[in-house]
Amino acid sequence: MLGWRSVYGTLIGLVATGGRRRDGWYRQWLDGHESYVESDARTRIAVIATATELERVGEDCSGVVFLGPGSRLHDNALAAMAEALADGAEIVYGDTDHLDASGRRCRPSYKPDFSLDLFLYQDYLSDCIAVSRDFLDRAPPWNFDDPHGTLLGWLPCAPRIVHLPRVLCHTPAPRPQPEAPSAFLAAFLRERYGSGAGVEPAPARRGTPLRWRCRFGASGNASISVVIPTRARLDLVKPCVDSLYATNDTRRLEVLIVDNDSSDRATRSWLGKAQQRYATLRVLSDNGDFNWSRLNNLGIAAGAGDVFVFLNNDTLAVEDGWLDRLAEYASRGDTGAVGPLLLFADGSVQHAGLVVGYGAHADSIYRGTAPDFDGHAFVSPRLPRNVAAVTGACLATSRKTLETIGTFDEGLILAGDVEFCLRAGAAGLVNVYAGDVALHHYESATIGRHSHGRDGHRLGGLVQATLPRDPFYNPNLTSVAGVGRGAPAFALLHEDTSDRGPRDPCEPLEPQ
Repeated sequence: MLGWRSVYGTLIGLVATGGRRRDGWYRQWLDGHESYVESDARTRIAVIATATELERVGEDCSGVVFLGPGSRLHDNALAAMAEALADGAEIVYGDTDHLDASGRRCRPSYKPDFSLDLFLYQDYLSDCIAVSRDFLDRAPPWNFDDPHGTLLGWLPCAPRIVHLPRVLCHTPAPRPQPEAPSAFLAAFLRERYGSGAGVEPAPARRGTPLRWRCRFGASGNASISVVIPTRARLDLVKPCVDSLYATNDTRRLEVLIVDNDSSDRATRSWLGKAQQRYATLRVLSDNGDFNWSRLNNLGIAAGAGDVFVFLNNDTLAVEDGWLDRLAEYASRGDTGAVGPLLLFADGSVQHAGLVVGYGAHADSIYRGTAPDFDGHAFVSPRLPRNVAAVTGACLATSRKTLETIGTFDEGLILAGDVEFCLRAGAAGLVNVYAGDVALHHYESATIGRHSHGRDGHRLGGLVQATLPRDPFYNPNLTSVAGVGRGAPAFALLHEDTSDRGPRDPCEPLEPQ
């Protein structure tokens, strides 16, 4: 492990934010970090409360580290952050864990690389961040009463944000989610997404960390085309369509059922009656082999919507207005694909965003867990966040995105959703897991399988070429997907034992 002196040759300021000098935590905080001052005179420690004091403490520093009250740096944290700053980073953050009453480390918080959609709901940076002096000179001043608002105000300055996937900081207790958002959040949303954007209270739901909902004001009067491929299975497609119409405003809605050679009389009869019952529903016929990508492309060619939602026939809508919410995300202008939280019939998680490289090539984490449990080592599945991909069981995108990056790749039978998301990311768009929207999903009930053998080889090559490491996951968490609903959501790599014993999560990961 490189030492502090060997990686950084200039002074760095260490700043405790919040609290007062006479508070008990201040003395404890100083005691916990005196070793940095004693071992290297290039480290300056100060507890400050105003921008003027910050300017003084950092005027001859190449960087400043901000710590929350009571937080303690790991022994090698300053060296790691200083090295990242020296390599050109402007904001550096890492993972954290907590210290219990006896000082034992517990409850790690492994974070993704920077995810704007997650950061709108959860300030997962300001427990411990290092900021370059050059960036501090051109950014708005730090607001000690509103670190989240400060960081939101810094984002238009386009800082280079680097995440170090290792525990750099030990905090005294898990920080609770604020009951109200930063006062700056609404202004940030309006500046980024237009005058119709803002913040509203989140729907009341016991146990969820979601306290507010960001509105992007982007969907407006956008028309929505819902494409539903199906083959027989009247027991699935009928409740799917009925729930779709029951939970949404149908004035801007068209539904395109792509019938893939349904042979049973009951399904064919119902399809005819459905077109009479629902004025905005049409049935398209296809007699080829089942190909998810091709069937949805038929819907795109026939659809007139500004936003397309591709929906499996084994889904069931359970919340009012969910289509408009997905359309709002999809219409922002910076978005590739959007996917909601999908739940099994028992209410446990089926899909909460796909991790590329998880399982065979891409799979969902949290499978089988309660969605409102907030003790995960990663991120709560109720919080929206950016992801590498979402499942095609319910995937929304805009017509503009389809015109920009193209439709689904018909060379992939079932994995066209993942390939589409990877293509969107490569084009500079973000994919969004909308954890504030939920549907039920019975998971591949129509065709009875998750993947197609021909897809696997090609998708594996695409993943390696396009996104060898998923930036919206954390490499401290396992990439081995559990099988079935009873499998763990994910495991911690440092809990896995080997001949060398458990890996210390504070140490850097070895190259793969």
